[in-house]
Amino acid sequence: MIPWFVILLAELRFRRYNKDMMAKHPFKLPLYPFSNYFAFLMLLVIVVFMFINPDTRISVIVGALVLIVATIVYLVRHKGQFKKN
Repeated sequence: MIPWFVILLAELRFRRYNKDMMAKHPFKLPLYPFSNYFAFLMLLVIVVFMFINPDTRISVIVGALVLIVATIVYLVRHKGQFKKN
């Protein structure tokens, strides 16, 4: 599920920072940015239902814990690289 969230966020950011290029782009995303927000919301609904379902609850919990630990390890190892301008 994480890759889908990242793809949606990356596209939102890309289109926001490249408005000039997107104006000339041949593919116009229908209902942008609402289609991205809707897809993001639907993914969240799926995660909630996965958490409610006893058969998939452990997968959601373990996945969230792995993601949190990996993020903490990454931030600790790269501590000096995140200086605000």
